[in-house]
Amino acid sequence: MPPARHLVHVAEVPENEHLTMQIAKQVFKIDTAINGLVFFKDGEPAYITKRFDVKPDGTKYMQEDFAQLTNRTRYSHGEAFKYSGTYEEIGGLIKRYVAAAIPALERFFQLVVFNYVISNGDAHLKNFSLLRNDSGEYTLSPAYDLISTVIHTPHEADTALDLYHGDINSPYYQAYGHYGLADFMELARRLGILDNRADRIINQFAARHKDIMELIEQSFLSMPVKKLYASNVTDKIGRIGIARG
Repeated sequence: MPPARHLVHVAEVPENEHLTMQIAKQVFKIDTAINGLVFFKDGEPAYITKRFDVKPDGTKYMQEDFAQLTNRTRYSHGEAFKYSGTYEEIGGLIKRYVAAAIPALERFFQLVVFNYVISNGDAHLKNFSLLRNDSGEYTLSPAYDLISTVIHTPHEADTALDLYHGDINSPYYQAYGHYGLADFMELARRLGILDNRADRIINQFAARHKDIMELIEQSFLSMPVKKLYASNVTDKIGRIGIARG
């Protein structure tokens, strides 16, 4: 969640996170942490989530986020250490540690695009993790902490990390001042994802626009925030356009 000193619409943070996680799970079939929204007797909402690093017997799977995997701490990289890096760098570590790297990279790429479309500008190094399963292999953890942060921090950057080193010098970014389809396709290539696979991942967002709008309408957000959430999604889908596929 964004730093509290920047928050607006603070009362609707639980509803926002619940909605965003449901869009990820229901619309895009993204593997997410099990979650729910509960209400206290006074009507106050609370977002709850189930830990995915705990085994049925109570012991834990080893979990390492990408701040740990890149050896970044506040002592080595300052207070903003978790914002120091790129999504391409995370992809490189997935290639190194995950045996089934190709599907993991595609899942990761889908999540990066999802965060952009949904206006989650706080998807930093600690919001992506690897889990070590019982056979000793690493897998990408379920997605967690998905929220449309721009609702609460209106002037934040579009992404917590750069897509790749030098991305702001791309022709599209130089022309428009924000990321577009060409930038995400370049990230996909740097991750080793085939163009036709990247096309398919990107195109699903425009194809499922109506489904996103329906979930927003059914959510517990107030009407003004529903409209803001929907407007931001529509704007971001327009930015990434339709891939050639």
